[in-house]
This record gives sequence, structure tokens and C-alpha cells, in this order.
Amino acid sequence: TKDCDLFQKKLLETAYKYFEGVDSRVLLQQPLIYCHFANGGEDPCYMPVKDWEVLKTILTETLDNYNELNATMPLVLFEDAMQHVCRISRILRTPQGYALLVGVGGSGKQSLSRLAACICGLEVFQITLTEGFGIQDLQVDLANLYIRAGAKNMPTVFLLTDAQVLRESFLVLINDLLASGEIPDLFSDEDVDKIISGICNEVRGLGIVDSRENCWKFFLARVRLQLK
Repeated sequence: TKDCDLFQKKLLETAYKYFEGVDSRVLLQQPLIYCHFANGGEDPCYMPVKDWEVLKTILTETLDNYNELNATMPLVLFEDAMQHVCRISRILRTPQGYALLVGVGGSGKQSLSRLAACICGLEVFQITLTEGFGIQDLQVDLANLYIRAGAKNMPTVFLLTDAQVLRESFLVLINDLLASGEIPDLFSDEDVDKIISGICNEVRGLGIVDSRENCWKFFLARVRLQLK
């Protein structure tokens, strides 16, 4: 609270110094947040949220719909939580939008991410740790995730927690995913052939020569587009 008060004080001082006729009520108007579902999701335009109650009503309805189809998330939608949902959803709607959520355990990072994904119409994929889960198991999960996003064209959120990073080698795969989208040795030659044969007609339909190289580039590009 003290930090927020200090920020607002500095904001007003700077505004008064460099701009004439500044209205402090307009400058400090809350909530100062934009999202694509400010109008209830019917018209997905990036607009400012008019007031907290409107935003809470929209998010509560979305949460109720989510809980009807999935394991119940007992979320308390206080102001900070609602702001985080708006920020996460903005990232998810951005091409190649990735986020690192920082906070203490149990603060709601996963739940808010799932709610934001629901608002954006995205499926959530999360690995399931089993006894002896290793790098090969992660590669299998990532391969299935790539098939879902790249071959089946399904927009998907890959939700990974710090507790699921059992070995540093896991981060090498995640880094490749984020940096270029191409993870070495993720697919066998036979799997690559199956993927290419499955998308070659689509590539040809776009007026692109359906060579092996072009099909693979198309596959990786769509993975990067559809995987969040």
C-alpha cells in the first residue's frame, strides 16, 4: 500500500510538472486495466474495464461455467486476482505469448491461469508426474502437445509448475520450445513423415509447395502460434 501511494504521489507530481490542466481524478481513475472481454466476451475488443463490479460479474460467470465442466476451483475474485486474470489473458491472446508467473506456493497462479485460458477459449495441458518420471517421459508429453497444437490445430496452454521441473535437463527442452519451437530429437523420422503426410494437403491448399521442408516449417510455425 505504501508503495502504491508513493507511486501515485510521484505520478501526480510528474504530470503537474510537464502537463497543464491535468485532472487528478481522471489520471488516478480505477480500475486502470484493459482486456478483450470488457464487454462480456460477446465482442472481443481490447477495451478498458469500466468498473470492478462489471469485471467481477464477467469473471464469476466464466468461473461458474468452468466449474461445471472441470474440477471446482474455489477462487476468491478480489481486485488483485482479477487484474492478474486480465494480464494473463492478454498474454495468452498475444502471438507466441509466454509468461513466467512468480509468487509463493498456493497463491493461485495455476487457478488464475486456468481461468484466463477458459476466457480465451484455450485448452490446458499439464504433465502428470509419475514415479521415475524422466526426460524421455517429458519428451513424450511434449511430442503429444506438439501434435495437438501443430497437426490438429488446437490452441493449447502448456501449464508447467516449478515442482514439475524435476531435473535441470527439463529446462533445456523448455528453452528450445520457447526460443525456436524446434526441440531436437523430439520426433523419430517415422513420426515426422506421419506429421508431414497429415498436413501436406493443407500446406498445398495455401499455395505453398508441399515439400518436406516447407511442411515441417508450417508445422513448427503453427505450434508456436497455437501453443501458449
